[in-house]
Amino acid sequence: MRVASSPGNITNPGETDVQDPSALIGTLIGRWTTGPWFVVGSSSTLSVPTGVATLQFACNDRRGFDGDNSGELKVTVGVTR
Repeated sequence: MRVASSPGNITNPGETDVQDPSALIGTLIGRWTTGPWFVVGSSSTLSVPTGVATLQFACNDRRGFDGDNSGELKVTVGVTR
């Protein structure tokens, strides 16, 4: 398993049991309500899809292995209308 040293959309060969298989472990990912996970990375501009109420963030990790995580992550969100 490779761990992200910096966020980015880099594949994890053989890692399919993660939220987003296209991203390294530790990459900041997001999803709208219950949709598929996508890479947010260190800087993104996102457009909210019609009818969406929630934006969730996570660090890409193997399912069931989040019990060994520690620390914090600061995410700043701005809204432009």
